[in-house]
Amino acid sequence: MAKKRLRVRLEIQTEASTALDKLHGRTGMHKRVIVSRVLEWVARQDQDIIAIVLGAITPRSQEELYRVLARRARNLSKAEE
Repeated sequence: MAKKRLRVRLEIQTEASTALDKLHGRTGMHKRVIVSRVLEWVARQDQDIIAIVLGAITPRSQEELYRVLARRARNLSKAEE
């Protein structure tokens, strides 16, 4: 059974449109599929990653958050060994 789809009209900045065009050209994927997959990926991320992607943290907080995320990544790498 096909997934239900919802049609949404988006207004994006010129830079985002250019990036979407480049991704479309590189992958051959439909732009709506690219946007859908990126949104799904962002929604599955940790709240800290979402805050970074959405620019919802202050530059001062970014340094500490990057240190925390780097520590998490190191711990994950060690756990996989």
